[in-house]
Amino acid sequence: MAKARVGDGMPRSNRRRRNDTMTVRLTTSERDEIKRRSAELGLKAGDYGRRMMLHGGQIASPQDREAAIAALSKLTFQTRRIGVSLNQLAHIANATGAVPLSPVLRPVLGDVAAVLDLVKAVLAQIESDA
Repeated sequence: MAKARVGDGMPRSNRRRRNDTMTVRLTTSERDEIKRRSAELGLKAGDYGRRMMLHGGQIASPQDREAAIAALSKLTFQTRRIGVSLNQLAHIANATGAVPLSPVLRPVLGDVAAVLDLVKAVLAQIESDA
């Protein structure tokens, strides 16, 4: 059984293996600044540098990341509630024929599904950046 590293929630066999290295020359003050900034975000200097290079210098603090996850989770919940309500209206309209909005409801349900897919993709990206 693969041994998990503390804190990442994944067995070693499921993590990407990093075998290549890149050397960057820095002044002492640059190195100190990188260490200070990485410490502020709770990252190792190497992780901080990798994220800066790969993500164009945009790294959220752990608090910002947690707030984004919470906001997206709430958005997902509310969007699902809207989708359920719209689906119930569509079923009533189709069963009774009393609501002539059925052609309007179907695209809205598709839009709700698209929003949910987008939220899921953003959540997956946030999790992969961790």
